[in-house]
Amino acid sequence: MFILTQTQTFEPVSVTTIPPVQPSQISFMHGLNKATVPLSGVTTQAKLADFTAENGFGFWRYRFNLAQYLQNPSAYLQYIRDTSRAADTSGTKLIYTNFLDGMAGYMGVTPAAFWRAFWDNSVFSGKPLWDYLADFMTLIASLVKDKWSTLAYEFCNEPRAGVDADHEKIKACQEYVCNKIIAIDPDAWIVAPHRHKDYPGGFWSMSETVRTIPTISNNKVIFGPHTYFDSMKDTQVGFDYVFNAVANIAAAAKTQVILGEWDIESYKTTPPDPVKMKTVIDMAKARGWPLALWAFDVLDASHTCFDVNYDIQLPRNVWPLLLQAMSRTQVGSPK
Repeated sequence: MFILTQTQTFEPVSVTTIPPVQPSQISFMHGLNKATVPLSGVTTQAKLADFTAENGFGFWRYRFNLAQYLQNPSAYLQYIRDTSRAADTSGTKLIYTNFLDGMAGYMGVTPAAFWRAFWDNSVFSGKPLWDYLADFMTLIASLVKDKWSTLAYEFCNEPRAGVDADHEKIKACQEYVCNKIIAIDPDAWIVAPHRHKDYPGGFWSMSETVRTIPTISNNKVIFGPHTYFDSMKDTQVGFDYVFNAVANIAAAAKTQVILGEWDIESYKTTPPDPVKMKTVIDMAKARGWPLALWAFDVLDASHTCFDVNYDIQLPRNVWPLLLQAMSRTQVGSPK
């Protein structure tokens, strides 16, 4: 039985009150997409974890990058340790999400050439590309598998399919990498990402998307689509279409759902409408789907709540409008 209408909410709590075991069902909670490290030295990851938890956010979709790790493994693993420790202390769940952005530059090829080589599992410097990813993700799993904060792993942000047969390769790569993760952390969830919007097929095609959903040995799979509601989709008709498409895919694939990224986009320069933000939040809550705003802190003025100094990013002013949509008033400071 896969519950798609769970309405239980999750509030950050002391980790001492909850045993270190992952839930058997996913329940609603507010989340944020979080950078690997703070954008500057004005704050710390621990301070930011406390701040977001105090303001009602139960999880981070924590982004890291294989190419950056390969350039400085020891420093990068310390970022992971610091974040897992901060999340444990604050009561914040983590989805460990790998970004393959940067691998093309690391390999000295074009992005298109990288993705073709990646889905074909080509050998680079004597090693298949899928093994680079599997070794990286399993190393992270070995570091965080016993942490209360560890909720899930996601092998790749927005995998880019180039041809139709890549749908099966997305699935095969996930099964190769993620079943290795589950062998180390058998209680964890696996987030199956939605392919990148640039694929020429139908973005919400059930038949195409289901072909990418992996079979995982512990049967704990979450479908993690990204739902950006721009001026073409930020009406109730658009909201209903997207939410129904997600529900239909999850039902067909027998998965849970987390909306891995979302935003109300007004040409990415003007403030989002808090009424429409509240509509998305309420619709997700009614279905028991956690959702993670893109983004809390990224170097992207059109999509970040805070700038490098952890002041509210203008002109979009997303952070206070998000709290308004959540019916909350800011507690504390991010720095």
